[in-house]
Amino acid sequence: MKNNIYLLSIMNKIINRNIHVVLPKKLKLLKRDLDARAMCENYKITFRLPMDEKLDGTLPCTLWTPYNKQHVWGKMYLSNNYICFESRALSLLSLIIPMREIRSVEKLDNSSNWPVWNKAIVITLSKTNIIFDHVEDRDFLIGKIFNMLARLDHTKRSYSFTIEPALNKKFSFGNVSPETEAKESVKLNLWQLHFIEYGRGITCYRVAKTRDLILQGIPDELRNELWLLYSGAINEKEN
Repeated sequence: MKNNIYLLSIMNKIINRNIHVVLPKKLKLLKRDLDARAMCENYKITFRLPMDEKLDGTLPCTLWTPYNKQHVWGKMYLSNNYICFESRALSLLSLIIPMREIRSVEKLDNSSNWPVWNKAIVITLSKTNIIFDHVEDRDFLIGKIFNMLARLDHTKRSYSFTIEPALNKKFSFGNVSPETEAKESVKLNLWQLHFIEYGRGITCYRVAKTRDLILQGIPDELRNELWLLYSGAINEKEN
């Protein structure tokens, strides 16, 4: 009897010990899964991406900004259809690169004429190049991007929609005062200068000045284009 009681006490200790060990592991797995989901949701909201987008991973790096020739520290986000970047400084700089726009990805090493790179990669688009620097394990990153590009549905690379003209171009709203026309002209010129410096379209550099221009008011001529871009609707339509 004493031996049986002793064995039962040992078994209870073993069971209790197993429960104590296994339960935290399950909680850790659950927490990791919830954290990953929260990060993915935050990623889609931050960059206004389609709701079915899945975040694959993040890594610290710098983005080379050609408009002021500087390296901006931040974080790269990699998902099945996009490469995104957000600066460490809040609202300083962000960038969205759709995978469908990428033509090639290559290493960028130093040369005698331009010795400024440290583990850099250059992403070639149809009209411009994007350079990320200080990329740890860049060989792995390049291979990952190649794999994602190989899985793309290339039939979706061509745009299947046209942007409608502004309503004031389609319908007559009566006479517009010279003062209103002058204000519209000033806003339009400011945006045109902004496009020249920071780019135009989905792969433009989104800086604090962009937000300031939006708050000043979007000119009617660009309202449809910019609404599609900054609301994220263009990502829904092109996917």
